[in-house]
Amino acid sequence: EELILLNTYKGWGFIFLTTILRYLLIQRFLQKIIKTDQRLQHAHQSLEASFEELTATEEELRQQFLQLEEQSDALYQSEQNFRMLFDHMINAFIVCEAVFKGPANALYLSITSVNPAFEKLLQKKAVDCIGHFFVDFLPQTKHLLLPHFLEILKTGKPYTQTIFSPDLNLYLDISAYAAGKNQLAIHMVNSSARVMMQQEIEELAYHDPLTELPNRYAF
Repeated sequence: EELILLNTYKGWGFIFLTTILRYLLIQRFLQKIIKTDQRLQHAHQSLEASFEELTATEEELRQQFLQLEEQSDALYQSEQNFRMLFDHMINAFIVCEAVFKGPANALYLSITSVNPAFEKLLQKKAVDCIGHFFVDFLPQTKHLLLPHFLEILKTGKPYTQTIFSPDLNLYLDISAYAAGKNQLAIHMVNSSARVMMQQEIEELAYHDPLTELPNRYAF
């Protein structure tokens, strides 16, 4: 009977220890599950935050893209308006790029853009002007203009003068200004009628219209 009782106690002890071990193992396993779940929740929250940040960034980029698109459209429209104004100007207008050649760094102006009024003034097509030097078309006038153009490139100060061009046999009102780095914009107006009218007025003011002799105002 003692042996049976002892075996009974052993059995109950084994069951008790086994139950405790199983309980501890289950508790440890549950703690691991809880920690893993917490990590998963934290990772999920981080992913949600990252997703929201990406969504906000995407929206910001979309807004910036729309703004750039609007600015591009506005710039294109502005260029179209400028081109329309450029093409419909009644006075000659050209844009040149400064080129320095030779040991003396002589100034040459390579024509990059011309309007129809310039074509009409020189009786040349745009394709025959663009890429060529400005002095090629006004070789007898270059000494009157190039020193002033060089000064514009150095100082940025605009230049205006009325000159007589032997190449065109015309009086020209020349206005030039810096249009960018090493770039000049040149505006030319045929002022022959105005100059000749002024000369005629001066002639009438200082000479007798009948005898063409100097009158008293000439002295």
